[in-house]
Amino acid sequence: MKSLPTKIVSLSARITMVGIIAIVLFLYLQDTQEFTYFYREQNQLFLWDNQVISKTLLTIGGLCKVMAQVLVQYFVLAKMGAVITTLICLIGAHFLWCALKNLCNNWFMIPVCFLPFVIYNVYLMDNYAKYEGIIALCIMAIFFWIHTLLNNQNNYVRLGISCILTLIVYLLFGSVALLLSFCVLIYEFILSPKKGLLFAAPIILVLAVGLIAVNQAYLIGFGQAYGMQHYTEYYFEPTGFYSLSWIITITLIPIFWLFGKSKINALWLHSALAIILTAFLPYLYNTLGDNHQDKGMYSLERIIHYADTEQWDEIIALGHSETSNYINLNYLNLALSKKGQLLEKLFQYEQNSSQAVFLDYQQFTDIGVLRARQYYQMGAIGASQMNAVSAKMSMAEGSPSMQQLIIKNYIITGRYKIAEKYIQELEKTWYYADWATSMRKYLYNDKAVESDPELGMKRRDLPKDNETFTIYAGIYNDTQTVMTANPDESAASDYAIACMLLDKNFNYIIPFTQFNYENGYWKELPERLQEAILTAQEQNMDFAKQFGISDEMIERFAQFRKDALNLRHNGGAVTQLASRWGNTFWYYMLRNKGK
Repeated sequence: MKSLPTKIVSLSARITMVGIIAIVLFLYLQDTQEFTYFYREQNQLFLWDNQVISKTLLTIGGLCKVMAQVLVQYFVLAKMGAVITTLICLIGAHFLWCALKNLCNNWFMIPVCFLPFVIYNVYLMDNYAKYEGIIALCIMAIFFWIHTLLNNQNNYVRLGISCILTLIVYLLFGSVALLLSFCVLIYEFILSPKKGLLFAAPIILVLAVGLIAVNQAYLIGFGQAYGMQHYTEYYFEPTGFYSLSWIITITLIPIFWLFGKSKINALWLHSALAIILTAFLPYLYNTLGDNHQDKGMYSLERIIHYADTEQWDEIIALGHSETSNYINLNYLNLALSKKGQLLEKLFQYEQNSSQAVFLDYQQFTDIGVLRARQYYQMGAIGASQMNAVSAKMSMAEGSPSMQQLIIKNYIITGRYKIAEKYIQELEKTWYYADWATSMRKYLYNDKAVESDPELGMKRRDLPKDNETFTIYAGIYNDTQTVMTANPDESAASDYAIACMLLDKNFNYIIPFTQFNYENGYWKELPERLQEAILTAQEQNMDFAKQFGISDEMIERFAQFRKDALNLRHNGGAVTQLASRWGNTFWYYMLRNKGK
């Protein structure tokens, strides 16, 4: 029997070890999945509605799904995703240890119980993996522990209770019940090889219930009935890697039994093994995560979060490092537009076509969200609404940010009754209820809408002709419709000009400028547009001057041409002009000559 000091040392070591694991796990999750947690929260709209919750609970695994949705709604708060996930891992590992310590009570084995949960967190780097999967794994550990508490009961009593527990887990938490039934079988077989095979009954029960569920169309297929597909998006086919956490959970049972048979009693050896196993957890997570995580997608999740929270300066700050694809560039230019700097800083970034400003539509939900925001910024409210509704519907559980945009769009267009319906729905959420209630002051109140700086401006953007409400006819036509309705909407003209300049589209630049300048939509041409006009009409300065282009701008153009000619004569690189002329259309034309 251990002496009191030895017990105190052992307890202190356990607490310290678990504390270190928890802290390190939290730090890793926060560092690698911070924006994935935010992204998950924005891909569901959980409503505290009895009818909605009841409907979900009646599905197989429904309780697990509701639990996940309840927890994920708090991911909107900073660090809360990592905190909640760490707690789930701690709870799951604790009960797995409580179940397995009957086979081996050596405390240095505690870190091993975290293995399935650490690996599952690697899956959660992928947005196809649903959050309820890690909750189901935690629940499995709890029910497995409950089964081990029945060791003193009659075999048949334990078998009956085990079958009931397995059925409960299957109906409430999904296919993880199959993992539970295998754990029970192996555990019982180790304790009593002769009678252990009786406990194959829970496995047969799960297989039978799953077969019925598939045949009756309660579940889509056998991958969902018996495997990890229950915890991924229905259209995603999990690879063998997605079964690793379950396989390791099963494997831990014989491993604990083998170590329980060993004669490892030295405290120093226990301590050494505890340190090694504890250090192995972050190494495993880091190694698997580097190979599994889509770095490009995580970058986009970061940008989307900043857009959701309107942190436009943060997106701009990422501008030079996150320009690897058109979606990121579109968000960068949206942020510049929000700050009124789209044309001013257009050429400060590596972009060479209008796709960087306004990406062609693709069947991709995140692009639908992006376009809804872009059209709203430009004042094309009908097109914004079409994209917002489509994006929200493409997300199985809804989207808070798109719901908010839909509400604003309906208020702008005066469709107050529909807006009220969406407000009532959003008022059933935990985090967005106050915002939804704050929008009620605009319902059936045109004066309040028109006096609001944002909503009033967007209402003035609406075309007078209802037939062109959606104005979904391409970037140039759409922005022109907005500018005709409301010349003060500079974001619309900025977007059109940016696309024209990046495409070097002189077929549009001249007539577009003439139409808007002659109709009084512009009092003064933006500098970048002036540069384009001078480029197009360098042999006809009188034509350029009719648009109010100053002598100073013409002199700057002459100086640029002089610098460019000197550079050519000296055989210098085009980039030598960047320090003085890098943020001009002229330099952009020279740098992209022939492209």
